[in-house]
Order: sequence, then C-alpha cells, then structure tokens
Amino acid sequence: MNFASKFYANGAFVVIATLSAVRGNYVATFAAELTERLKTNTHGAARDFGTTFLTLKRELLASGNALGLTMIAYGDTAWEIDHE
Repeated sequence: MNFASKFYANGAFVVIATLSAVRGNYVATFAAELTERLKTNTHGAARDFGTTFLTLKRELLASGNALGLTMIAYGDTAWEIDHE
C-alpha cells in the first residue's frame, strides 16, 4: 500500500494496489484479465478504465473470490481506451 501514493505523486495516471496482503498468483491472474479486457474492443465502443476495473472486481466477488474486495485504483480512472 505504501508504494501507491509514491507512484501517484511521481506522475502515474493510475495505480492499482491492494488493501491487504494477497498471493502474487492471484494478482497476476487479475492483472492479466484486466489487461486483456482493456485491449479488447467491445463492439467498437470506447470503455473507460474505471468501468472495466469495477466490472472485473464485481465478477470476482460474484464468483466468491474476495480479491475483488481488496483491489483499489488511485488516480484518473475515467480515461477511455480507444481501439481505433
């Protein structure tokens, strides 16, 4: 958690962090899925990072994975991903 504010203070637009200790393989799986969703064009429409992030967190919780409770994003999560 301590690193998040340092990255943000040094110019990162968005920093993803956890509120508790988690196993690296869970975070790696989450990061891979988030990355895939961000680069996938959804019916030609731009999607913002925050909506994509929140949707993935909700799906994790719905499937019984508590990782969705601890993942947070600091920064400008409203930027849109353009797939042109």
